Amino acid sequence: MFKEIFLFELKYRFKRPATYLYFGLLFLFMFLNIIYGSGPASEKANLNSPYAISQMLIIISIFASLISSAIMGVPIYREVEFGTKDYFFSFPITEKGYLMGRFLGSFVTLLFVCFGMVLGILLGGILGPLLGLAENASRFAPVNLWHHIQPYLLFVVPNMLFTGCLFFSLVALTRKVFIIYSGGILLLIAYLLSTVLTRDLENKNLVDLIDPFGLTTFNNATKYWTPFEQNTLTAPLVGNLLYNRLIWTGLGLVVFLGVLYRFSFQRFLSVKLGKKQKDEERPTTRLSLADLPVADKIYSSSIFLRQMFSQAWLEFGQIIRDPYFIAIMVGALFFLFTDGWFGFPQFGTPSLPLTYYMIEVKDFNYGLFVYIILIFYTGEVVHRDKSVKYNLISDSLPVPNWMVYG
Repeated sequence: MFKEIFLFELKYRFKRPATYLYFGLLFLFMFLNIIYGSGPASEKANLNSPYAISQMLIIISIFASLISSAIMGVPIYREVEFGTKDYFFSFPITEKGYLMGRFLGSFVTLLFVCFGMVLGILLGGILGPLLGLAENASRFAPVNLWHHIQPYLLFVVPNMLFTGCLFFSLVALTRKVFIIYSGGILLLIAYLLSTVLTRDLENKNLVDLIDPFGLTTFNNATKYWTPFEQNTLTAPLVGNLLYNRLIWTGLGLVVFLGVLYRFSFQRFLSVKLGKKQKDEERPTTRLSLADLPVADKIYSSSIFLRQMFSQAWLEFGQIIRDPYFIAIMVGALFFLFTDGWFGFPQFGTPSLPLTYYMIEVKDFNYGLFVYIILIFYTGEVVHRDKSVKYNLISDSLPVPNWMVYG
């Protein structure tokens, strides 16, 4: 049944608009950066040099971990969400065939989505000198396909494999999809914190090995490259860079193989029941429809306005009490604290907290957490009625849309 499940997952994914939306977002971001002359290339290096391409792909793959959580975290939970688990698992399929089919189908989709980054850089490097949108068209080198494929295979694929195995395994063990989206955010926060905490470590070999995305490892391996080397050489798969890729790819596979060994349909389908109430504790009073009070139905703008503020207060209270919101805020504050503790060193020399640095740099870093909260909880609020099956009641009431969305 592995083949059937794998092909079904691929067909389902490539029929979903979200797959092409993710692809398009990554494509446009890279395309517009390259064609307008932006990027991490130095003054003497080409905008589409292998060094610049590798740098951009690694950085965007870090933030693409959020897309990885959205794609890799839902294939198994889909059976629970749509209520097809009892029907689906009644077929003679094995746990390993089911997991492998779902995982590989979603992972192939994730690789397709991330390939949008490579295609954006490729087309941007071709059209950039032709359209002349960049300040200096001579900064574009002739397109070399291997300079685009090599960093994709060396950095993007292992990074997505590590995060994909992690998120997929979390859902298989917990059956909670909410932890996946928050897990992607917390992983991003943890990585940002780790880059701050390891910035001044003297043991550079250790720093190279503990970077799950390989950004620090790549920077240390190429920090003495001349502009000519940046324009012609790809990242060498030797030394710490090789060990880093093997360690984190292997760790992701070990996590997935552990879940593959432990997963069982019986545990996944089990329902946790609350404590059974004793017969003597159950209420014995029975009411008829005639005993129920008759509610006055009032549908006016003033009532809807009061309901809107009441609903807003309810949503606000649910968000600030949510443990994932608290975790994000604690991570953000800890990030600011540690970043401020280490200061703003220039070539190893500590610097005072200058005004421009505190206003521009700190505001930019902390703004990332604000956007994470906005994106995460607006999506959660809009779909909460459907997730808890309350939409069947709320949609039958004559409530205007402006009240709900307001």
